[in-house]
Amino acid sequence: MKIINQIYWDRVNETYMYGTKLSKKSDETVIFQNDLMASGDKIMRWSSSLNYQAYKEVPRLPILLSGKKYRIKINMKVNPENTAIFCLRFFDIQTDEISKVVFSSMEKEFIYPSQAVSYTFEILNGGCSELDFAKVQLGRADLPVKAFDEFFVMPLNQPKEAKQVALILVADNKRAREIPEDLKTTTEDTQILMGYISWQGLFNPISKLESWLKNMKKRQYLSLAVTRKLIEFGKIH
Repeated sequence: MKIINQIYWDRVNETYMYGTKLSKKSDETVIFQNDLMASGDKIMRWSSSLNYQAYKEVPRLPILLSGKKYRIKINMKVNPENTAIFCLRFFDIQTDEISKVVFSSMEKEFIYPSQAVSYTFEILNGGCSELDFAKVQLGRADLPVKAFDEFFVMPLNQPKEAKQVALILVADNKRAREIPEDLKTTTEDTQILMGYISWQGLFNPISKLESWLKNMKKRQYLSLAVTRKLIEFGKIH
């Protein structure tokens, strides 16, 4: 099973709050506004290790494997553009920092150090006044880049003479996108596609489908097999 972890801004005790206006929507997106914050200050921090007795919460970052390569993707808008700085810090068993990765792009690949036992992810102020934050995604670097999209379509077969296309819709759970590695089909007259919609995308799923349909050359033959939570479309709206 290939997993992409979905991480939200769901704690305020690691948020810079002095002079901050913070608002949160039902889909866990957060608007952060602060015109007074100095450049270089930490806006928000997530950790893979927490003192449960102190916080009464579980860590928000997933456990990573030593020496493995991962991709992190930050889903947010920044005002002004390109004024947010991101930092991954890695710690050993004595909680000493052994290395860090600083970047400003919304996606970054990194290798988890062999001596690391925990890590943090931080958003730092590089001159921004507002963040429109959706989530952070973290998964293996060998996954397709498009697997991190809000709506990801993966073919299960490639028949030479397909007469129709069937799209199986799968709703991500809130914390992760789970992509099975062994799903296959031998159907010869139908191309079978798996479509993964993010948990946040479920708040407006029709727009995701409409965009995909416009790009489908054979959309007049499309048949839909709806699975899991998408049966509850009516309850979502």
